Parts: sequence; structure tokens; C-alpha cells
Amino acid sequence: MTNIVPFPKRPGVASGPAIGESRKPAMDHAKARTIAGNVLYGFLVVVGAFWPILRWILAIDVFFKFLVMLWKWDTPGAHAGWVFVAHMAVLVTLTLLLANHKPKG
Repeated sequence: MTNIVPFPKRPGVASGPAIGESRKPAMDHAKARTIAGNVLYGFLVVVGAFWPILRWILAIDVFFKFLVMLWKWDTPGAHAGWVFVAHMAVLVTLTLLLANHKPKG
């Protein structure tokens, strides 16, 4: 694509891409996917190493959040139900992720 008005080029001045042309991306998708995969793998190694203890701690935490939710159900501004849902979601997500993730190799 050409510019509408062809300006003369000055020596020693770098020009950007023309209108409609794209710049080279800072990081290609394959490299970003590799970095994200390595971060996920490292996270799963750390959580997997402590999972037998961490599972019990999270389960006890969810149980106490459930009891607090029942206790403060009608208290305005407590938001205990949403806190319980968030803690339960973390427990379920980690359980499913560690149970179903098959690392390469």
C-alpha cells in the first residue's frame, strides 16, 4: 500500500511502516505459548508436590467458609456466600487441573 502523498525520504531518518502495513509483533504466538506452557508446568509441579497436604488445608478452609456462610446468610454486607463460592472454585479448579492434566513427555 502506498501513501496518499509521497513525501521524499530523508537520509538517516528511519520511517515507520506505511498506512495499512503491520509491524512485526514483539513476540510470536509460538514463543508466547511456550512461555505460558512453562509457567503452567512450573505451577503444576509446585502444587503437585504439596498437593496431599494442600488438599486437606483447602478442604478444611472450604468447610469453615461453608459454616461462616450459613451463619452469616442473612447479614447484610457480609458477602459470605460469594467468599465460599470463590474458595470452593479454587479447590475444584486445582483438583480438576491436577487430575486431568497430562504433561508432555
